[in-house]
Amino acid sequence: MNNVTGGTVNVFQAVSKKDFLSVNVLWRAYHQWLDYEACFDHFDDELKNLPGVYVAPAGALLLGQDKHTGNVMGIVGLRPKNENVVEIKRLYILPEYQGRGLGHHLTEICLNFAKTAGYKQVYLETLTKLVAAQGLYKSMGFVDLRNPACDANSEIIGMEYDVL
Repeated sequence: MNNVTGGTVNVFQAVSKKDFLSVNVLWRAYHQWLDYEACFDHFDDELKNLPGVYVAPAGALLLGQDKHTGNVMGIVGLRPKNENVVEIKRLYILPEYQGRGLGHHLTEICLNFAKTAGYKQVYLETLTKLVAAQGLYKSMGFVDLRNPACDANSEIIGMEYDVL
């Protein structure tokens, strides 16, 4: 099993019809894997109108591709919430590529993007059942925004990262 820190991944901005097809395939796989409808409001519209809210320079659609095989392994979207906050959306690594550090690598690139673009915060939402994702985000400095008294029954966890 290769680790992405060994230089086996190429991360690039989705810009072509072929790239958007990869986005469509990966996000549909993510939708099926996640099996949680509430996170997919306006999902079909987003896919039909790519890059849509993820358009550069305020946002991005990033694909991680295996340098040796050319296979697309994962994806992440960044979209502005406002002039100070960018949101990480739908970070997904195909199951056969999970555990190699690609999620961490893509998140690092998102944080660097936010800093370079002048955002003050990065926001994301994850689910309580995605324990590994929560651990990744917390290890990178994200703070859990839940209020246990108010959000005890919510399956959605908001998290934020202050860009320095």
